[in-house]
Amino acid sequence: KAGDAAGAREAYAKLGDAAALIGLAVEQGAWEEATDLARDHPQHAPAVYLPYADWLAVRDRFVEAQDAYTRAGRPDKAVRMLQALAHNATVEERFADAALYLHLIATERLRAARRGAAGADAAADD
Repeated sequence: KAGDAAGAREAYAKLGDAAALIGLAVEQGAWEEATDLARDHPQHAPAVYLPYADWLAVRDRFVEAQDAYTRAGRPDKAVRMLQALAHNATVEERFADAALYLHLIATERLRAARRGAAGADAAADD
């Protein structure tokens, strides 16, 4: 199977098929390769960062998952994850953790508001 993947990777690279290379890297969980490809081909970023964020969240790497969801263009998923974490931390009386998650939610919402304002400013300039 590894030989098949190496052959496929080589063929996709020769063809210049970034989407297929990214799909192969994601399928194999080769996240460093996948994120490098996404940086070179930003139009494919959601195809990398959304499954990567899910992978990070399953491994309790929530702050990194938040960033990956945002890079995937899905800040809504980042906020939902953080809201669930804040709720669970509150129920479990882990108030310092809850405060961190609530802070991260506020930060994410502020970023979204700034993106919205920047988009509105750009539209007004047209």
